Amino acid sequence: MTDLMNQSQHIQKVLENFNSDQIASNQLRLKASINIVKVLAFQGLAFRGRDEGSNSINHGNFLEILDLVVSYNEYVAKAIEKAPKNAFYKSPKIQKEILHVFSNKVKKAIREEIGDAKFCLIVDEAHDESMKEQMAMVIRFIFKIFEGKDTMVQAICEITNALCQALQCQSQDILNLMNFVSSTKALIQKFRDEELDNLLTTVKSFCEVHDRDVLDMNACYVERGGLTRYQQDDFTIEHHYRVDIFYAAIDSILQELNHWFSKHAVELLNLSSTLDPKEARESFRSIDILLLVSKFYPKDFTDQKMTLLKVEVDHYEHNVVRHPDFKKLSSIFELCQWLVKTQKSLFYPYIYKVITLVLTLLVSTATTERTFSAMNIIKNRLCNKMEDDFIMDSMILYIKKEIAAKFGTESIIDYFRDLKEH
Repeated sequence: MTDLMNQSQHIQKVLENFNSDQIASNQLRLKASINIVKVLAFQGLAFRGRDEGSNSINHGNFLEILDLVVSYNEYVAKAIEKAPKNAFYKSPKIQKEILHVFSNKVKKAIREEIGDAKFCLIVDEAHDESMKEQMAMVIRFIFKIFEGKDTMVQAICEITNALCQALQCQSQDILNLMNFVSSTKALIQKFRDEELDNLLTTVKSFCEVHDRDVLDMNACYVERGGLTRYQQDDFTIEHHYRVDIFYAAIDSILQELNHWFSKHAVELLNLSSTLDPKEARESFRSIDILLLVSKFYPKDFTDQKMTLLKVEVDHYEHNVVRHPDFKKLSSIFELCQWLVKTQKSLFYPYIYKVITLVLTLLVSTATTERTFSAMNIIKNRLCNKMEDDFIMDSMILYIKKEIAAKFGTESIIDYFRDLKEH
């Protein structure tokens, strides 16, 4: 038994006496675990199996991949074979700690990238596989460094598709977005007012081609399972399909569009569009920039800053909007990049501030929906008992794998060592 009263047997002394081969073996075992954790997290796969006992035929993804690595790499095989009996390098606890190290480094990288830039938060919630409420929080910021029924549904999807595509763009063009919102609303309203007869004609033709009975649209409609005496005499099948199905579906879509793009939101976006280079070249509306700030960003501009902004706007129109290179810009995002690249952002700091605020507008929840989709991949029917910290770390790596992929194994080992020492 180790004599703990003997100075030479103290843990610190034992660690200091590790030779280079032992250190290399320890690091190789840890590297294998780190790389396996990274692969599983990036693919959204479960780490553990139901039974990881020695007699199990399926020890779970982590241990099975480790066995595969061992079978192909003699150095890893020797390192694992020589591992002390009390080594926990492949335990579930270590797996979670390695994942947590990755997660912390990703969050640190995001915080450093945001810095003091303007940002906004998109927050949403949904039930996971175990019916537990989960919240998704998405940060939108400006980079500091720039580099029959089916027939009706199909017709509506064709109308709304352009708007859906615009909402999911990484860098959204506000002017085009507003055009799509307006045109989508108008086309859906037109479809509601004019297209039912054409739709019914299409359905009738389909029934005739496929030898199906064609309903008499003027006949009295009787609700399935109901009694005729409880129905109004003038309540026809045509009325049911027009009002209860067609109008109800269209009105629901219009109501949803009006909810997400209210008059307040539309005004905000319309005023913001004056910053769009394409719009500014046609007609630069300086008054709209001032109105945008006074109505929607009063807390970001004091009276003194508003006065300076008014002066900046006049110079901006003459020196920026009329600049030859301004004609090459096609979006507010490109304008923001160009102002930084040419250092004009230093000469027009308040207009640049307005631009960065506009670029953080909450115009879409597509990002949070993608987050919940990722959650359903990671926490599924076969893997539904994950702890909150574990699922959070797993989702961070799965969603932001392009950041996590930049971290070398050595940096993870250093972070892991610091975590253990503190």
